[in-house]
Amino acid sequence: MKEPQEVPSGCAPPAYWEEARLYLGKQDPTLASLMDASFLRSQGSGFCTLVHSIVGQQISVKAAQKITERLQIAHPGDVQRFSPEDLLAAGLSRQKVTYIVGLAQFWKTEAWKTWPLLSDEALKRALITLKGVGPWTAEMFLIFHCRRPDVFPQADLGVQKAITTLYKISQEEILELSERWRPYRTVATWYLWRSLDAIPVEY
Repeated sequence: MKEPQEVPSGCAPPAYWEEARLYLGKQDPTLASLMDASFLRSQGSGFCTLVHSIVGQQISVKAAQKITERLQIAHPGDVQRFSPEDLLAAGLSRQKVTYIVGLAQFWKTEAWKTWPLLSDEALKRALITLKGVGPWTAEMFLIFHCRRPDVFPQADLGVQKAITTLYKISQEEILELSERWRPYRTVATWYLWRSLDAIPVEY
């Protein structure tokens, strides 16, 4: 069996993207009205995706973007360029500094190389064993790095805001609504995010 490699930088849409757009457009007129030419891009590095996701936990997209631009961490070795004080000065909390340093140490074990072979749920379970990686961060990894087609981050505040605004439903009805988007909930999520911010997010 060929050894799994890092996903290359996502310069082209995922193979399923156009099929998903057509499917979702028929299933949901509201979603169809949001669709533009944008598509999900991958950073290429799973490590980079996780670092960006950890940085983005519980802060705004703009604040997270500023921190990631200051640090420019793309590989485990990049973390070693900074002292803990440098990372704090860049805007990270002490807890996030601990998470990112620990992630860099884990990444060097190359245990992540088996991850592309795992199902969505198995991969989420593997990710959540890492300190600092909860369900939301694991879902960002599946969406942005793996570009899996049917991931729905129900707890994401942007997704919740977009759905309650566009569909005028309660939080309790969100999961039921998302069932109509299977097996392309990742694509639906992408356009829900775009309805709030025209600038594509990349993790």
